[in-house]
Amino acid sequence: IIRNLKKEGVAVAGADRLKLPDNIGVQDLVSLGKFLALPDDDLSLAELLRSPIFGLPEEALMALAIEREGSLFEAVTAAPFPEVLEVRGTLNKWITWSRSLAPYEFYARVLAYVFKDGTSVMARFERRLGAEARDPIEAFLSRALEHQRRGAPSLDGFIHEFETYQSELKREADSGGDEVRVMTVHGAKGLESPVVILPDTYDIPADKGKALVPQDLPELGYAARISKGARPASLSGVYNRRDADMTGEYLRLLYVAMTRAETRLIFCGYETGGRSKELKAKDGSWYQWMERGFAALGDEVREEPHDQFGAIQVYGAGISHLTAHTDILSQTDIPDWAKRSPAADGPPPRHVTPSHLLAGDDAGPPSRSPLDIARRGHDRFERGRRIHKLLEILPDIETARRRDVAQQFLGARADMSAGEITAMMDEIFTVLDHEDFAHIFAPGSQAEVSLAGQADGLPADIYINAQVDRITVTDTEVWIVDYKSNRPAPQNPEDVAQIYIAQMAAYRALARSIYPRKSVHCALLWTDQARLMELPSDLLDGVDLMKAAARGDVS
Repeated sequence: IIRNLKKEGVAVAGADRLKLPDNIGVQDLVSLGKFLALPDDDLSLAELLRSPIFGLPEEALMALAIEREGSLFEAVTAAPFPEVLEVRGTLNKWITWSRSLAPYEFYARVLAYVFKDGTSVMARFERRLGAEARDPIEAFLSRALEHQRRGAPSLDGFIHEFETYQSELKREADSGGDEVRVMTVHGAKGLESPVVILPDTYDIPADKGKALVPQDLPELGYAARISKGARPASLSGVYNRRDADMTGEYLRLLYVAMTRAETRLIFCGYETGGRSKELKAKDGSWYQWMERGFAALGDEVREEPHDQFGAIQVYGAGISHLTAHTDILSQTDIPDWAKRSPAADGPPPRHVTPSHLLAGDDAGPPSRSPLDIARRGHDRFERGRRIHKLLEILPDIETARRRDVAQQFLGARADMSAGEITAMMDEIFTVLDHEDFAHIFAPGSQAEVSLAGQADGLPADIYINAQVDRITVTDTEVWIVDYKSNRPAPQNPEDVAQIYIAQMAAYRALARSIYPRKSVHCALLWTDQARLMELPSDLLDGVDLMKAAARGDVS
């Protein structure tokens, strides 16, 4: 709104609130300060070079940064490119300024600095970001001046203070001035203007799913967030009351907005450039409330032609009151049945992770001592994690590049010798290149896939939340692979811990409900040995999921 008003030459006071750290122009000035405080800060310098201050093309930045030796500033200093010569001289001059000037004087001089093409830094900001860039930059300068008035000023101290403390600018609002003020409804409280425009009255507030708190239902004693699908019927009255409260606040804001106008109130809808269908006010929107309210007054309603909008509805003057529409607010009493425990409706579904289905069993997985970390010079757990990561990312890389990527990944780890890297790669590619399992890691397979829902063989009140390490879906089959880091890994499926068998059985039950016409296969990948083990169907069939769920751990 502010940008378009300035574009049309309308005097505008700017926004009533400015969040300075979110403004891209202010971010560029902060990057300048960070670079001057630490010239080896490559990221801040790269941000500065690409900013409107220098506007270095991305290709030029890549030519400087890629395959450089030393810092990015050293690359700028040594670069032979003509477009970098002025950048180099400017940076060196600003480094000198930063060592002798206080923050306000330094930034004021930088913004007024004129390049060889005749444009200043501020002019470049306005050319790239628009005229509205000036307000937050001037507010940033004001913060710099406040900083040096409070004590011994320094550029790095000001940058640290700016990023640490609240950096939202709140404008002092008043009723004077011959200019447009763009404000929130809350910011307009206590003010009046001859003409008030409400630019976006077609939408309604979104239900953000706020949790029920004890004041909503004293029996709770704690906050509770319940999704719409899991809400028991006995709590419908509580949620209706909460919705009514939200609508009441929505209408109170409307009252504040409407009463800011002295002589004329203009309310309209906001249409984005990409809207393909006719703009229409939503049910329960401010626009509909005002339209019904003014119509109920019985005053004259006429239409005035407009070049852009076709016609505008105009309601006659002489409005003295507005009939209140409080039907929805009058039904706020909670009936007695809503105050009773919702147990009569049955408990909400239990959300269970498959790995916890047999958490209470004695047949837990074999564990490794935390002291057992000495294996060929590095942590066994870390070795399993590295294998896990490579088996996750390598299948998404074309086959010809997989070994190079794996070599680079492992070679960057200082705790691994060349022999260890070779041994680990042999184990990984034994799995990836195995002809029996090529389809599992073929293009189209997916890593870290979420499965959720209810499955046959589980109680009706169980809802499974699963995270599968790898899944492959073909026209006829579904392969589910889970990575395990146990050492030593079992040699036979019959020796696998029951908690893992129950976990995979739950995966299979859930996958069968999702893909009823496909055969589902489950396998465990032992990362310590990079060995894939398919679990026989009869072993999974022997799991009593009802029994497992009855004593499972609810997450």
